Amino acid sequence: MSCKILKMEREEILALLALYSMKEIPKGRIKELRKKVGNLLKLFSFKKSELECLGLSEKCIKKIKDINYKDFEKYLNDKSLKIVTIFDEDFPLKLKEIINPPLFLFLKGNINLLNKKMFSIVGTRRSSDKAIAWGKKAAKVMINNGFAIISGGAKGIDTGAHKGALMAGGATVCVLGGGVNNPYPKENSSLFDKILKQDGLLISETLPDEPVNRYNLLLRNRITSALSDGMLIVASREKGGAMWQSKVAVLQKKHIFCPSLSLKLEPYDGPKQLIKKKVAIAIEDPKRIVEYLNKTTIIQKTLTQTLK
Repeated sequence: MSCKILKMEREEILALLALYSMKEIPKGRIKELRKKVGNLLKLFSFKKSELECLGLSEKCIKKIKDINYKDFEKYLNDKSLKIVTIFDEDFPLKLKEIINPPLFLFLKGNINLLNKKMFSIVGTRRSSDKAIAWGKKAAKVMINNGFAIISGGAKGIDTGAHKGALMAGGATVCVLGGGVNNPYPKENSSLFDKILKQDGLLISETLPDEPVNRYNLLLRNRITSALSDGMLIVASREKGGAMWQSKVAVLQKKHIFCPSLSLKLEPYDGPKQLIKKKVAIAIEDPKRIVEYLNKTTIIQKTLTQTLK
């Protein structure tokens, strides 16, 4: 049994994967090319002059001529993988609407979670045990109120969030900075297995076997944020991945929460800054997050009905 492809035809998926693997072609350019030619597969049968008319450089044209797009069939033949592209109706609307959306998602696990309410819990890898325990507690509260937990699978707060969700008997989603066949960090391999066994989901926009790198770790933040209905930043220093994540969440107009500084969940320099700038709402009890989100939902529904 081969990989399940959602909507986009198999041959064009191969062409998309081949183009995506080419460093010579900017990712955003691929969408433009599809608009011009209708089907990306055509590019691999075009003459050099036709490719030049599309504004492609000599390096790009050489790469297209040299590469065999069928070499990427190994991913489509992997029965554990599912692929959804931005050109498909199944692609999450929340992701389609963001700046620089991913071209496709590689998925392992329960793809139905893409349509479920999600809440993001993130923070630094180097956090105190007290902060990790509080993050676990928050995950349990959100699970018990109908949310799936989404995080990045990193050590520290992320790991605590995923474990808290699993302990509460809920589902959790992990957005990876590398391929789904090469999840990072390696010491969390048992956690990734548990996520899948408990009807969870692993997500990545990188090729399945691609190793993690710093750029992709930062890039995945926009996916974590976009798919969530709100974000809790448990612990962070003034600079780092969690603070970068908060900037993305602000751009995407997400509700951001931080533990009250009185709880002293170290390190709290990051949350202190976010609360001071009124970017984040300070809470002492995770239940307040649910109350706030429910209240906001009611207000939005009322405004929508009024405008109608």
